[in-house]
Amino acid sequence: MRRSDTLKRLDNKGATSVLIILLMVVLMVFGLTILTTTLSNKSLSDKKQVWLEDYYALEADVAVRLAEVDHQLDDLKQEAKLDNLDLVEVYQENLDIQEFNGQYYIYFDISEPSGDYLKHIKVELQLIIDEDIDARNYKIVQYSEAQDLFEYEDIKFGNPYSPNED
Repeated sequence: MRRSDTLKRLDNKGATSVLIILLMVVLMVFGLTILTTTLSNKSLSDKKQVWLEDYYALEADVAVRLAEVDHQLDDLKQEAKLDNLDLVEVYQENLDIQEFNGQYYIYFDISEPSGDYLKHIKVELQLIIDEDIDARNYKIVQYSEAQDLFEYEDIKFGNPYSPNED
C-alpha cells in the first residue's frame, strides 16, 4: 500500500505546476488585452483632441467673419442713411446677397487651409432690413459643421473565404 500512496503523491506534484503555468498564461493574455485597449483609447483621444482644436480654430474664424459682416452692414446702413438711399439697393450693390421669398441672405463657408479630411463650417445669415443703426443686422439661420468624406480606396470588402480577384 505504501507504494500506491507514493505514486499518488508523485502524480499530484506536477498538476500544481501545470495549473500555475496556465494561470500565468491567462494573466499575461489579460494584461496584453488591457495594454492594447489602453493604447487604442489613448490614440483615439489624441485624435479627438486635434479634431476639436481644429474646429475651435474654425469657429474663431467664423466669429471674425461675422464681426466683419456686421461691421460692413453697419457702414452700409450709415451710408444709405446719409445719402438717403434704399438700404436693400445698397446691400445688393456692395454685398453678395441672394433673395428668397422677399428675404435676403448671405452665405459663407469657412474651411481649414489644409489637411487630410478638411473640416468646414457653413453659415447662412438672414439680413434684417431695418434703417435703425442700432438694430440687429442679421439672424443666423443655419450654422453647420461638416468634414470631407473618407476615401476607402485601399480597403477592399468582400468574401474573405474566396480567392482575391484583381
